[in-house]
Amino acid sequence: MRLDTSTSLSLLLILIPNFGLFSKISNVSVAASTISVDWFIPNENDDGYEDRNVQVGDTINFTWAGNLPHNVYIHPSQECSQDGAIVVGATSSNGDSSYTFQSSDVGKMTFACDVGSHCERGQILTVTVEPPPSPCIEISKEKFFWKTKKNGKVVNKNCIWLVEPPPSPCIEISKEKFFWKTKKNGKVVNKNCIWLAKKNVDEIENICAMMEAEGPKGLAKDVCQATCETCPSECFQATSNKFFYKMKKGNPFYKNCLWLSKRTDDKIAEICLKENLDPSDKYPPAMIGCPVTCESCGGVEPQ
Repeated sequence: MRLDTSTSLSLLLILIPNFGLFSKISNVSVAASTISVDWFIPNENDDGYEDRNVQVGDTINFTWAGNLPHNVYIHPSQECSQDGAIVVGATSSNGDSSYTFQSSDVGKMTFACDVGSHCERGQILTVTVEPPPSPCIEISKEKFFWKTKKNGKVVNKNCIWLVEPPPSPCIEISKEKFFWKTKKNGKVVNKNCIWLAKKNVDEIENICAMMEAEGPKGLAKDVCQATCETCPSECFQATSNKFFYKMKKGNPFYKNCLWLSKRTDDKIAEICLKENLDPSDKYPPAMIGCPVTCESCGGVEPQ
């Protein structure tokens, strides 16, 4: 058809307090579009002007030139009847007339040429004027499902957490010690993250849930963030994590993340980009086993 539209989308985000919670109001507004119409009498083989949708704030522009004079009128009758017709563009041989849609125009509007029988011969266009979209209100402290931990615990997050900058990845120093317990004789017992990782799921959960420590060592949840799954980032690894390195004399050969981190940058990149899989399916490739060192968090390949 003869209608060309150029549109763009702009997003306005406003943060306001709402009943003690933070709400984000998103006014989704489509920037005003201009609909260009080449205004003439359709020939016998032309289907005429097709109906179309517009939005409040859009502008329709009619242009014509040639020997035949034309004009543009709004027809409240929505047909060629001129009852109550409103002029948009006066009669002339060369015209350029525009109309911008208002909120009071929502619904159907019909434009026609009232020169002679031009309207009856097909010089008529009907548009449907739509209101602008309603704003969306986001209750920023409202929570949504994020993930389920290995122990079956469901983790929910709110919208503020979603838009905050992602936290830094965590590297668990597997031999670093944390406070475990105090014996009856008063002796403080510390353990390392390798010891913790070998416990069953329930024991790990109980130790990671401890909130008080005695002595200089910290709590398991702070020291062993990979094993406890307490890293604020989704990207974490333990230095003792093993990965499949290569086949050696017909057997799979494994290395850990600590070893990998001590290689040169070029060697790390080479190892992390390897796609060979462990034939015994015991350990993953470096990209998965050591995502922090490989910079492959979220499944993104290292650069």
